[in-house]
Amino acid sequence: MDRSGTCPLRPPPNQKTYPDSTPISPLPTTIKLDHVSIGQLMTKDPITVHLALTINPVPNWTNCGNDGEYGLTAPVTTLQPSNIPGVYETGIPGVGIRIKLTSRGNPDFWSRAAPFTRPTPSSGPTLYAPSEVVFEFVRTAMGVGKGSFSFDYETQFFIDTNYTTPKRPHYRIVGTSLRTSLEQDTYFTSCHTPRTVTDVNMGRALVAEIKLGQAKEHAFSLDVHCEGMNPATKPPVKVYFVGSAVRDGLLNLDNNRAPHVAKGVGIAVTNDKGVALPFTKESALPLAWQSSDPNVERYRFSGQARYVATTGEITAGKADATLSYVLQYE
Repeated sequence: MDRSGTCPLRPPPNQKTYPDSTPISPLPTTIKLDHVSIGQLMTKDPITVHLALTINPVPNWTNCGNDGEYGLTAPVTTLQPSNIPGVYETGIPGVGIRIKLTSRGNPDFWSRAAPFTRPTPSSGPTLYAPSEVVFEFVRTAMGVGKGSFSFDYETQFFIDTNYTTPKRPHYRIVGTSLRTSLEQDTYFTSCHTPRTVTDVNMGRALVAEIKLGQAKEHAFSLDVHCEGMNPATKPPVKVYFVGSAVRDGLLNLDNNRAPHVAKGVGIAVTNDKGVALPFTKESALPLAWQSSDPNVERYRFSGQARYVATTGEITAGKADATLSYVLQYE
């Protein structure tokens, strides 16, 4: 670039400048959410609305060199940050929102959410002022709800070059009481067990029975209620387990180094078909669907537990073990 050249602002034919403050147009009244994995976009295409600009086309800058800057200031919003960077919570379970400004002239210059600062484009590309707002709805959690929410959002577009006057003008982009209703019929809002703790009474087992692999099996079950929809096809719900395990299906005893705890013994845990209970997400087992009620689907996991010999000599003592479960209902 010729250092003695200019970074000309090309205004619209009516010579009006970009407004000092521009409203964000309303969102669609209703938005239908698709079924996606956590972290992915929940609509096929982002929701794009126009800025309520009083000029057309928008101003643009060319041949700025990379010694200036442009970008968006930190947003001021009623939305709360989610656990995903750049994504806000909507207040509806499992649904976050990412907000970007863009321009039809060159959307690549506006590919990230506020705040950001970038060098102005060098010779060749043209930087167009923002003309649209892009709303990306992102799945943030396992349970996903539905309903209406509203929010305020403001950021400021700025450009800073050696050739603009003033050098770093700011232009407010303001959304007040933006509102929409999110609809979906493919997610459970939540799945839970009515009982927070399931006790399995293992009774008393003889050392000789354990050595011979003849300890009695004790059945147990987990009843799971999933809420949020009444689907024609029952979505799969799976479970895997967390605990102190030798391997899948074999639990260490609690406090197994304590003198009063039995030695050489573990607890084998399987489902009702004899499959070892998994301790990894990738090996999660399906739950059996049981019945439906309005807005509730019922599932059940059935399992068995028994004492087994592990290594070394078996000695008598206390023989408890603790197992936690994790539900999957993507």
